[in-house]
Amino acid sequence: MHDTSRRDIPFGPQFSPEQTPLPELLKVVAANGGNYDRLLQAIRKRFFEKGKGDDYNKTKKADNTTLALRDYGILDSDKASLTEFGKSLVSLVDDPPRLYEALAKHILLDLNGLTFVRTIQDLVASGQDVTLETLPRALGRRGLRVPPTATHISAIKGWLRMA
Repeated sequence: MHDTSRRDIPFGPQFSPEQTPLPELLKVVAANGGNYDRLLQAIRKRFFEKGKGDDYNKTKKADNTTLALRDYGILDSDKASLTEFGKSLVSLVDDPPRLYEALAKHILLDLNGLTFVRTIQDLVASGQDVTLETLPRALGRRGLRVPPTATHISAIKGWLRMA
């Protein structure tokens, strides 16, 4: 299990607009939530069953998705039950512009997203390239703990881009 005390950017593996489109993912969660094993298998079947990897890796990808949903405040600590924020997103699945706007607002205001965006703006303004090497260092200089893997940064950028 990952350690949330060691990062200030939400866990991101297997939670991205390309890999787990939010309207589809929220429908799976709404239909299968409340029971972790049932939700895990439903996510695996819908998003990872046809992909590469053995059974263990497919299940691990599904679990990573539930971990990310928890870190983004969509699932509760049991990784199976929708939070109030998660329920509000489910109510918007048929209105993608509003859905992505609500997620982006949450990221910006509650998940260090404003610092993330300002850091990118400052890198661009100073003429530096924004890369998966420069961005974590710049975030670190602003006091954010960012894991060494790029998946967290790529995921948050993807969700903000959707809005």
